[in-house]
Amino acid sequence: MALGSVVWRCPVCRRNASERFCNHPKASWSIVYYVDGKARWKQAGRNKGDAQALLSRINSDLIRGSYREVAPIRFCELADKFLRQDADVLLKPSTAEYYRERLKALLPIFGDLLTTGITLERVKEFRASALETGHNPSTVNKNVGALRRILNTGVELRHIASNPLVSLRRVPERKRTMDFLTPVEMVLLFRHSGEPYRAIFMIAALAGLREGEVLGLGRDDVDWHNNEIRVRQSLVWYQDKEGRRVWKLTTPKSAASVRRVPLSKELNETLQQHLLTAHENPHDLVFCTKQGTPLDPGNVVRREFKPALARAGLRSVRFHDLRHSFVAMLLELDVNLKVIQELVGHASIQTTMDIYGHLLPETKQQAAQRISHALQQASINRND
Repeated sequence: MALGSVVWRCPVCRRNASERFCNHPKASWSIVYYVDGKARWKQAGRNKGDAQALLSRINSDLIRGSYREVAPIRFCELADKFLRQDADVLLKPSTAEYYRERLKALLPIFGDLLTTGITLERVKEFRASALETGHNPSTVNKNVGALRRILNTGVELRHIASNPLVSLRRVPERKRTMDFLTPVEMVLLFRHSGEPYRAIFMIAALAGLREGEVLGLGRDDVDWHNNEIRVRQSLVWYQDKEGRRVWKLTTPKSAASVRRVPLSKELNETLQQHLLTAHENPHDLVFCTKQGTPLDPGNVVRREFKPALARAGLRSVRFHDLRHSFVAMLLELDVNLKVIQELVGHASIQTTMDIYGHLLPETKQQAAQRISHALQQASINRND
């Protein structure tokens, strides 16, 4: 028979109580339940409701026969297991580095806690504190999302019975205003850019490739016969386990990102001119350093892209905004949205709409106008 209790425990007072009675920081609610006649204790945090819910879940599992013992470990140990067994094995190097970056914010708060001590209330307090101190809601959501993913590994490895964050909702984020260059501004940028960087900027702005896709472009990926670029790989820079900055050629962002993009006349001529004087390299890349190694995207932006914008008298935009500029130009030219989706490598047309739909403010109005025009034409034809 499954029995249990919720008890307030304090290491300072050294007393147990059925009701909370002290405010010592290390005091919290714990639950006691029985497995095969033996008492089991679990710390459940400072919210009595969370403790009662945990006890209820365990009792339900005991009744159904699905209960399993867990072996709590410190969160820093779980994070290390997640990186070694999941992130470094299953994920792309850039994604693994993303989780390492998130852990810089998580470990100071949760690192020494046992996995069973990471409760919904504690995570909500962490989130509220981060927002109060001015952290961007997007950053806070990313940190909590990484914590949720790592706790899922804890469930799989039986270091925690269930993930307390499964139902935690994201905080509303401030939508970032998209910026892009007009065709006139693109021309100014190109004129004030030196080689080989002018070719790099042109590929991003006139073919819509992501930064890693441009810098990872192989010579064989330029199909001169069909006048197009084959996007088949991407260059990623990341920090390895020893903290060294290293690079790797990997597959593009998603399966849909593997695509073919036609070359405009201007881009074709620029690429041909660039390859006449480009450095040879063992990786057969279109763009590389004098030593034959891949270009570092941080250096490209800091040393070349931003100064070129300044020389052209243009506002500061992100390198990724060149891709947005490509899409904005196509929309202005009334190119079919399905075609745009395929050119930029989105998995679905809904993704394209979600990102760029606001650039079509007149669409609904135009639809209504076309209906009116069709009805007027029908009326005229009938009268004739």
